[in-house]
Amino acid sequence: METKKSAGDLGGQGKLISDQDRREAYELITEAVNNGSSLPKACQCLGLTDRAFRNWRKQITEGKELKDGRQDRFNFKPHNALSEEERKTLIEL
Repeated sequence: METKKSAGDLGGQGKLISDQDRREAYELITEAVNNGSSLPKACQCLGLTDRAFRNWRKQITEGKELKDGRQDRFNFKPHNALSEEERKTLIEL
């Protein structure tokens, strides 16, 4: 009988990771890699993908805060969104 892979304590597709957990995981993975572990193996231990870690590393090297960008999307407005006037005109039709 096959068993499903566990998502781990932190990871899992689409799972929101707190800022504090993200920083701790980044430090732990960095330490493991500095001590000879491969990046995929170190990430796997925490249930993360190495792609997630590389994204975090990129944020840090660009001087950005290490946080989940989805939290900033609540007030997101696309560049091609209708203006309030255009919206009202369409509703009247």
